[in-house]
This record gives sequence, C-alpha cells and structure tokens, in this order.
Amino acid sequence: MTNAPAVVVGRPDGFGLRKVTVDGKPVGQARSAGDLQKILRRAGVAFEKDIQWIGGDCTVWPGYPWKRRAVGLAMTAGLLATACELVWIGRIDAFHALSYPGRVTGIIFLGAAVVAVAAALAAFDYWHKRKRSYSGIIIFIGGLSALAVNLLLLFMHVNAWEYTPYLLVRAALAFWSVWALWVLCRNRAWTGIRNPVRVLAGAVIPILLAVANMAYTQIYLPSVTYPLVETGADLGTAAWDGKGKVMVLTVHLHVKNLGQIPVYILGSIYFINGRTPSNVQPGQPQAQYRLVTSGEFINPPGLSLSPGEEMSADEYVEIPQPDRFKSIMAQTELYMVRKDKATVSAEYELSGIGRGKLQKQGRAEDPPGPAADYFRYQADLSNSNELLNETRGRPRVTLWWVRQNRYPYITVAVTAPGEKKPFSVNYLFRNDKAIERYGLQKVRGSMTQKTYAQLLLEAEGKRPAGDARARPTDSGRPS
Repeated sequence: MTNAPAVVVGRPDGFGLRKVTVDGKPVGQARSAGDLQKILRRAGVAFEKDIQWIGGDCTVWPGYPWKRRAVGLAMTAGLLATACELVWIGRIDAFHALSYPGRVTGIIFLGAAVVAVAAALAAFDYWHKRKRSYSGIIIFIGGLSALAVNLLLLFMHVNAWEYTPYLLVRAALAFWSVWALWVLCRNRAWTGIRNPVRVLAGAVIPILLAVANMAYTQIYLPSVTYPLVETGADLGTAAWDGKGKVMVLTVHLHVKNLGQIPVYILGSIYFINGRTPSNVQPGQPQAQYRLVTSGEFINPPGLSLSPGEEMSADEYVEIPQPDRFKSIMAQTELYMVRKDKATVSAEYELSGIGRGKLQKQGRAEDPPGPAADYFRYQADLSNSNELLNETRGRPRVTLWWVRQNRYPYITVAVTAPGEKKPFSVNYLFRNDKAIERYGLQKVRGSMTQKTYAQLLLEAEGKRPAGDARARPTDSGRPS
C-alpha cells in the first residue's frame, strides 16, 4: 500500500486565498472549501480530512470580497489608462515622427499598449477565481511596463521644467504604477510560471530599447550633427533710370543649406546701406552709414530648406542722389530652426500682422512687442515626436520684423505655452532652451560693397543721352 500524498493548505493571504500544495508542489489557491475540492480533483487527490491546515482549519475562509474587488478595479483602471496613454502617443509617432528611430519608439509604445490591455483583461481572472496560472505574470509584466513608461514620462516632464495639463495625470499614473508593482510583488504574481525570469526579460528588453532610442535621438544625435546654412548678398550692375537722376542697383540675395540637416527659415532681412564720405572734423567718426532700403528676401517665411537646396531672389534698389555715398554695402540676416527637431505649422506664413492692425482689431500683443512699429509672424511649434509634445507642450515662436528708419531688424522668441517674456532685442541670447531643443540660430551673411566710382562706371554705358552727370576722376571720386 502506497502512502497517500501529503496535502497542505496554507494560511490565508490578504485576499483570502489559501495556497494548496501536494507533496510540496503548489497546485493552486483556494478561496473556499469548494475551490479546494476542485483543486484536489484536478491534482488527482481525494478530499480527505487529514489535510494539514496552516493558519486556520477548514472553517477559515476569509474571502475579503470588497477588498479584492477594489484592488482589482484599481489595477484594471490604471492599466487601461496607461494603455490609452500609450496608444495616444504611439499612434502619432509610429506614422508621423520626424525621424526613423522616433517611429520605432511609436511602434514599441503601441506594443506596450497591447500588453497593458492584456494585463487589464488578466486582472479580472487574477482577482476573481484565478483559473489561469499565467494571469499573474501577465499583470506583472503589464505593471512593470506601466511603471517604466509612467516614470519616464514624469521624469521628462520634470526635466522640461514646464507645466502642461498632463503633468498631474503623469504624476498620478506614476504613483499608481509604484503601488501596483508593490501589490504584485507582495502577492508574488509570477508564482506558477516555470521560468519567470525569461518571461520578464522578454518584456523588459523592448522597454530598454525604447529608452535607449530616446537617448539616441534626443541626446546623442543633436550633439554630433549641426546645421550649416550660408546666406549672402551680391551687388550686381548699376544703371540710371529713365530720367538719369536715380541709380538702380541689382542685388542678388541667396541662402543655401550646406549641411545635412533640413531647416526652417523663420524670417529674413536684407540691408542696403550707404557709406558717407569721411568727416574731417575733430572728435567726429571717420565714416557714417545710412540706410538706403531693407526688406524680406525669403517670402513667405517658414519655408523649409533641404540639404543642398538653395533659394535666391533679385531686388532692384533705387538710390537717389548716389553721389552722396562713398560706397554701397549689402548684407543679409536670417533666423532658422532645425526641421528634424521641430515642425513649423502652416499657419505661420499666413500669420503676418502689423502692430497697427492688432490695435485696430482690439487684439492684445501676446507677447508684448517693441515700442517701434513692427510686423509680426507667430505660430506654434510641434516637437519632433508626440512624446515630447506631451511632456513639453507645444512652444510658440514669434518673429518681429521691426521697422526703424535708421536700423530695422528682426528678432525671434520661442516661449513655452502661456509664457510671456518681456521684449528684448537680444532674445536669441536668452533662448538657451530653444537653442538646445530646436537648434534656433541666427545666421548673418558677410558684407559686400562697391564704391560709388565702380557703380558709376557700370552705369555710364547705360546713361540716357544728353545727361551731363559728373564723371569719375583718377582718385575714384566724381569731379
């Protein structure tokens, strides 16, 4: 006669479940005497009275139904909320991220969302009858993924030092993730799986890949790649107008992307200045500059410039009384952001409005502009992926084209949502965050010039008949 297998029923846990072992091997968890009979029947053991009871006899079956249902409901709600969060971010990045690694991250987020939904479904079984042995490990993997994702998002939020409406949601889900993992570890949710370490490794590796991808795209790549844009102005030939009193000068303006990174041109300006003859009075400057004209040469603003692409425009500048200038000078200037780090919305190029029209429409200057007359472009920037949009928000870019008679200029401000900075000509030097995140950069072209004598020689062949304007002398100055 063989010995009957040893059956041991353990003490109730926090949810009223009692672990059942047969010959030292776990065969299930019972919540009632009926559950115990079913477990022993499946194990091929008859229900006998000589079962060893630990922590209470056969009459001790604390079900804790309300506690069990509350924990299960909280676990399911948190997993579904995390799944919705992952789907919202992943579906956008998987198809619309600006970089290939960003799209891979979106696909990984969608996969993590599937795991979270599966864990939420498994929670119904784990906190009810636990018919499936693998329901616990699925919930544990889902809880571990939720903890990694929510802590990553909360860290990115805090690191950005910018408040968005999602911050409280991130904080709540992060605290929930810590609580959920603590509950699952206390209940040893992986019990019943032969190789839980391998299963967990298979779930953790995609999470680590997503984190490594974020570090690669947001930290490494920007540090080793830089945009390279060149701009300039070339003074062309000069000619007299039909009356022979105004000199018309052709100016060729150009910009070219010499690097490997596409960029957006937020705004541009060119200056045509005249240099007056030297002042011989003591204590006075040796030369003075007067503005002849200025304007935009990349219109509409917000256009993208791909690597190797070039844009150019020709302007015809009228110079009344050109003999009052010793030389004519031309220079260009522009602001740009990296296209691989941000997207400028289409409304930017259509947002141009002057200060007078703003005041006439009763619209507030947001942010306040300069005291001088200006023309403004403004729109939102979208980050390179939705993950950054969710944690940083969508910043606003504002470009002022300030009209001043002696010295017009452009300046750009990139501000967080709802942030209002006081106006400053040197916004760029106070935009460290924008420079780092979006590659905001001011590009100034080299100055080119021609003397009046050169321009006059060029215009001589096209002078109207009978014009008796002064001709250059040997010194290069008109006689």
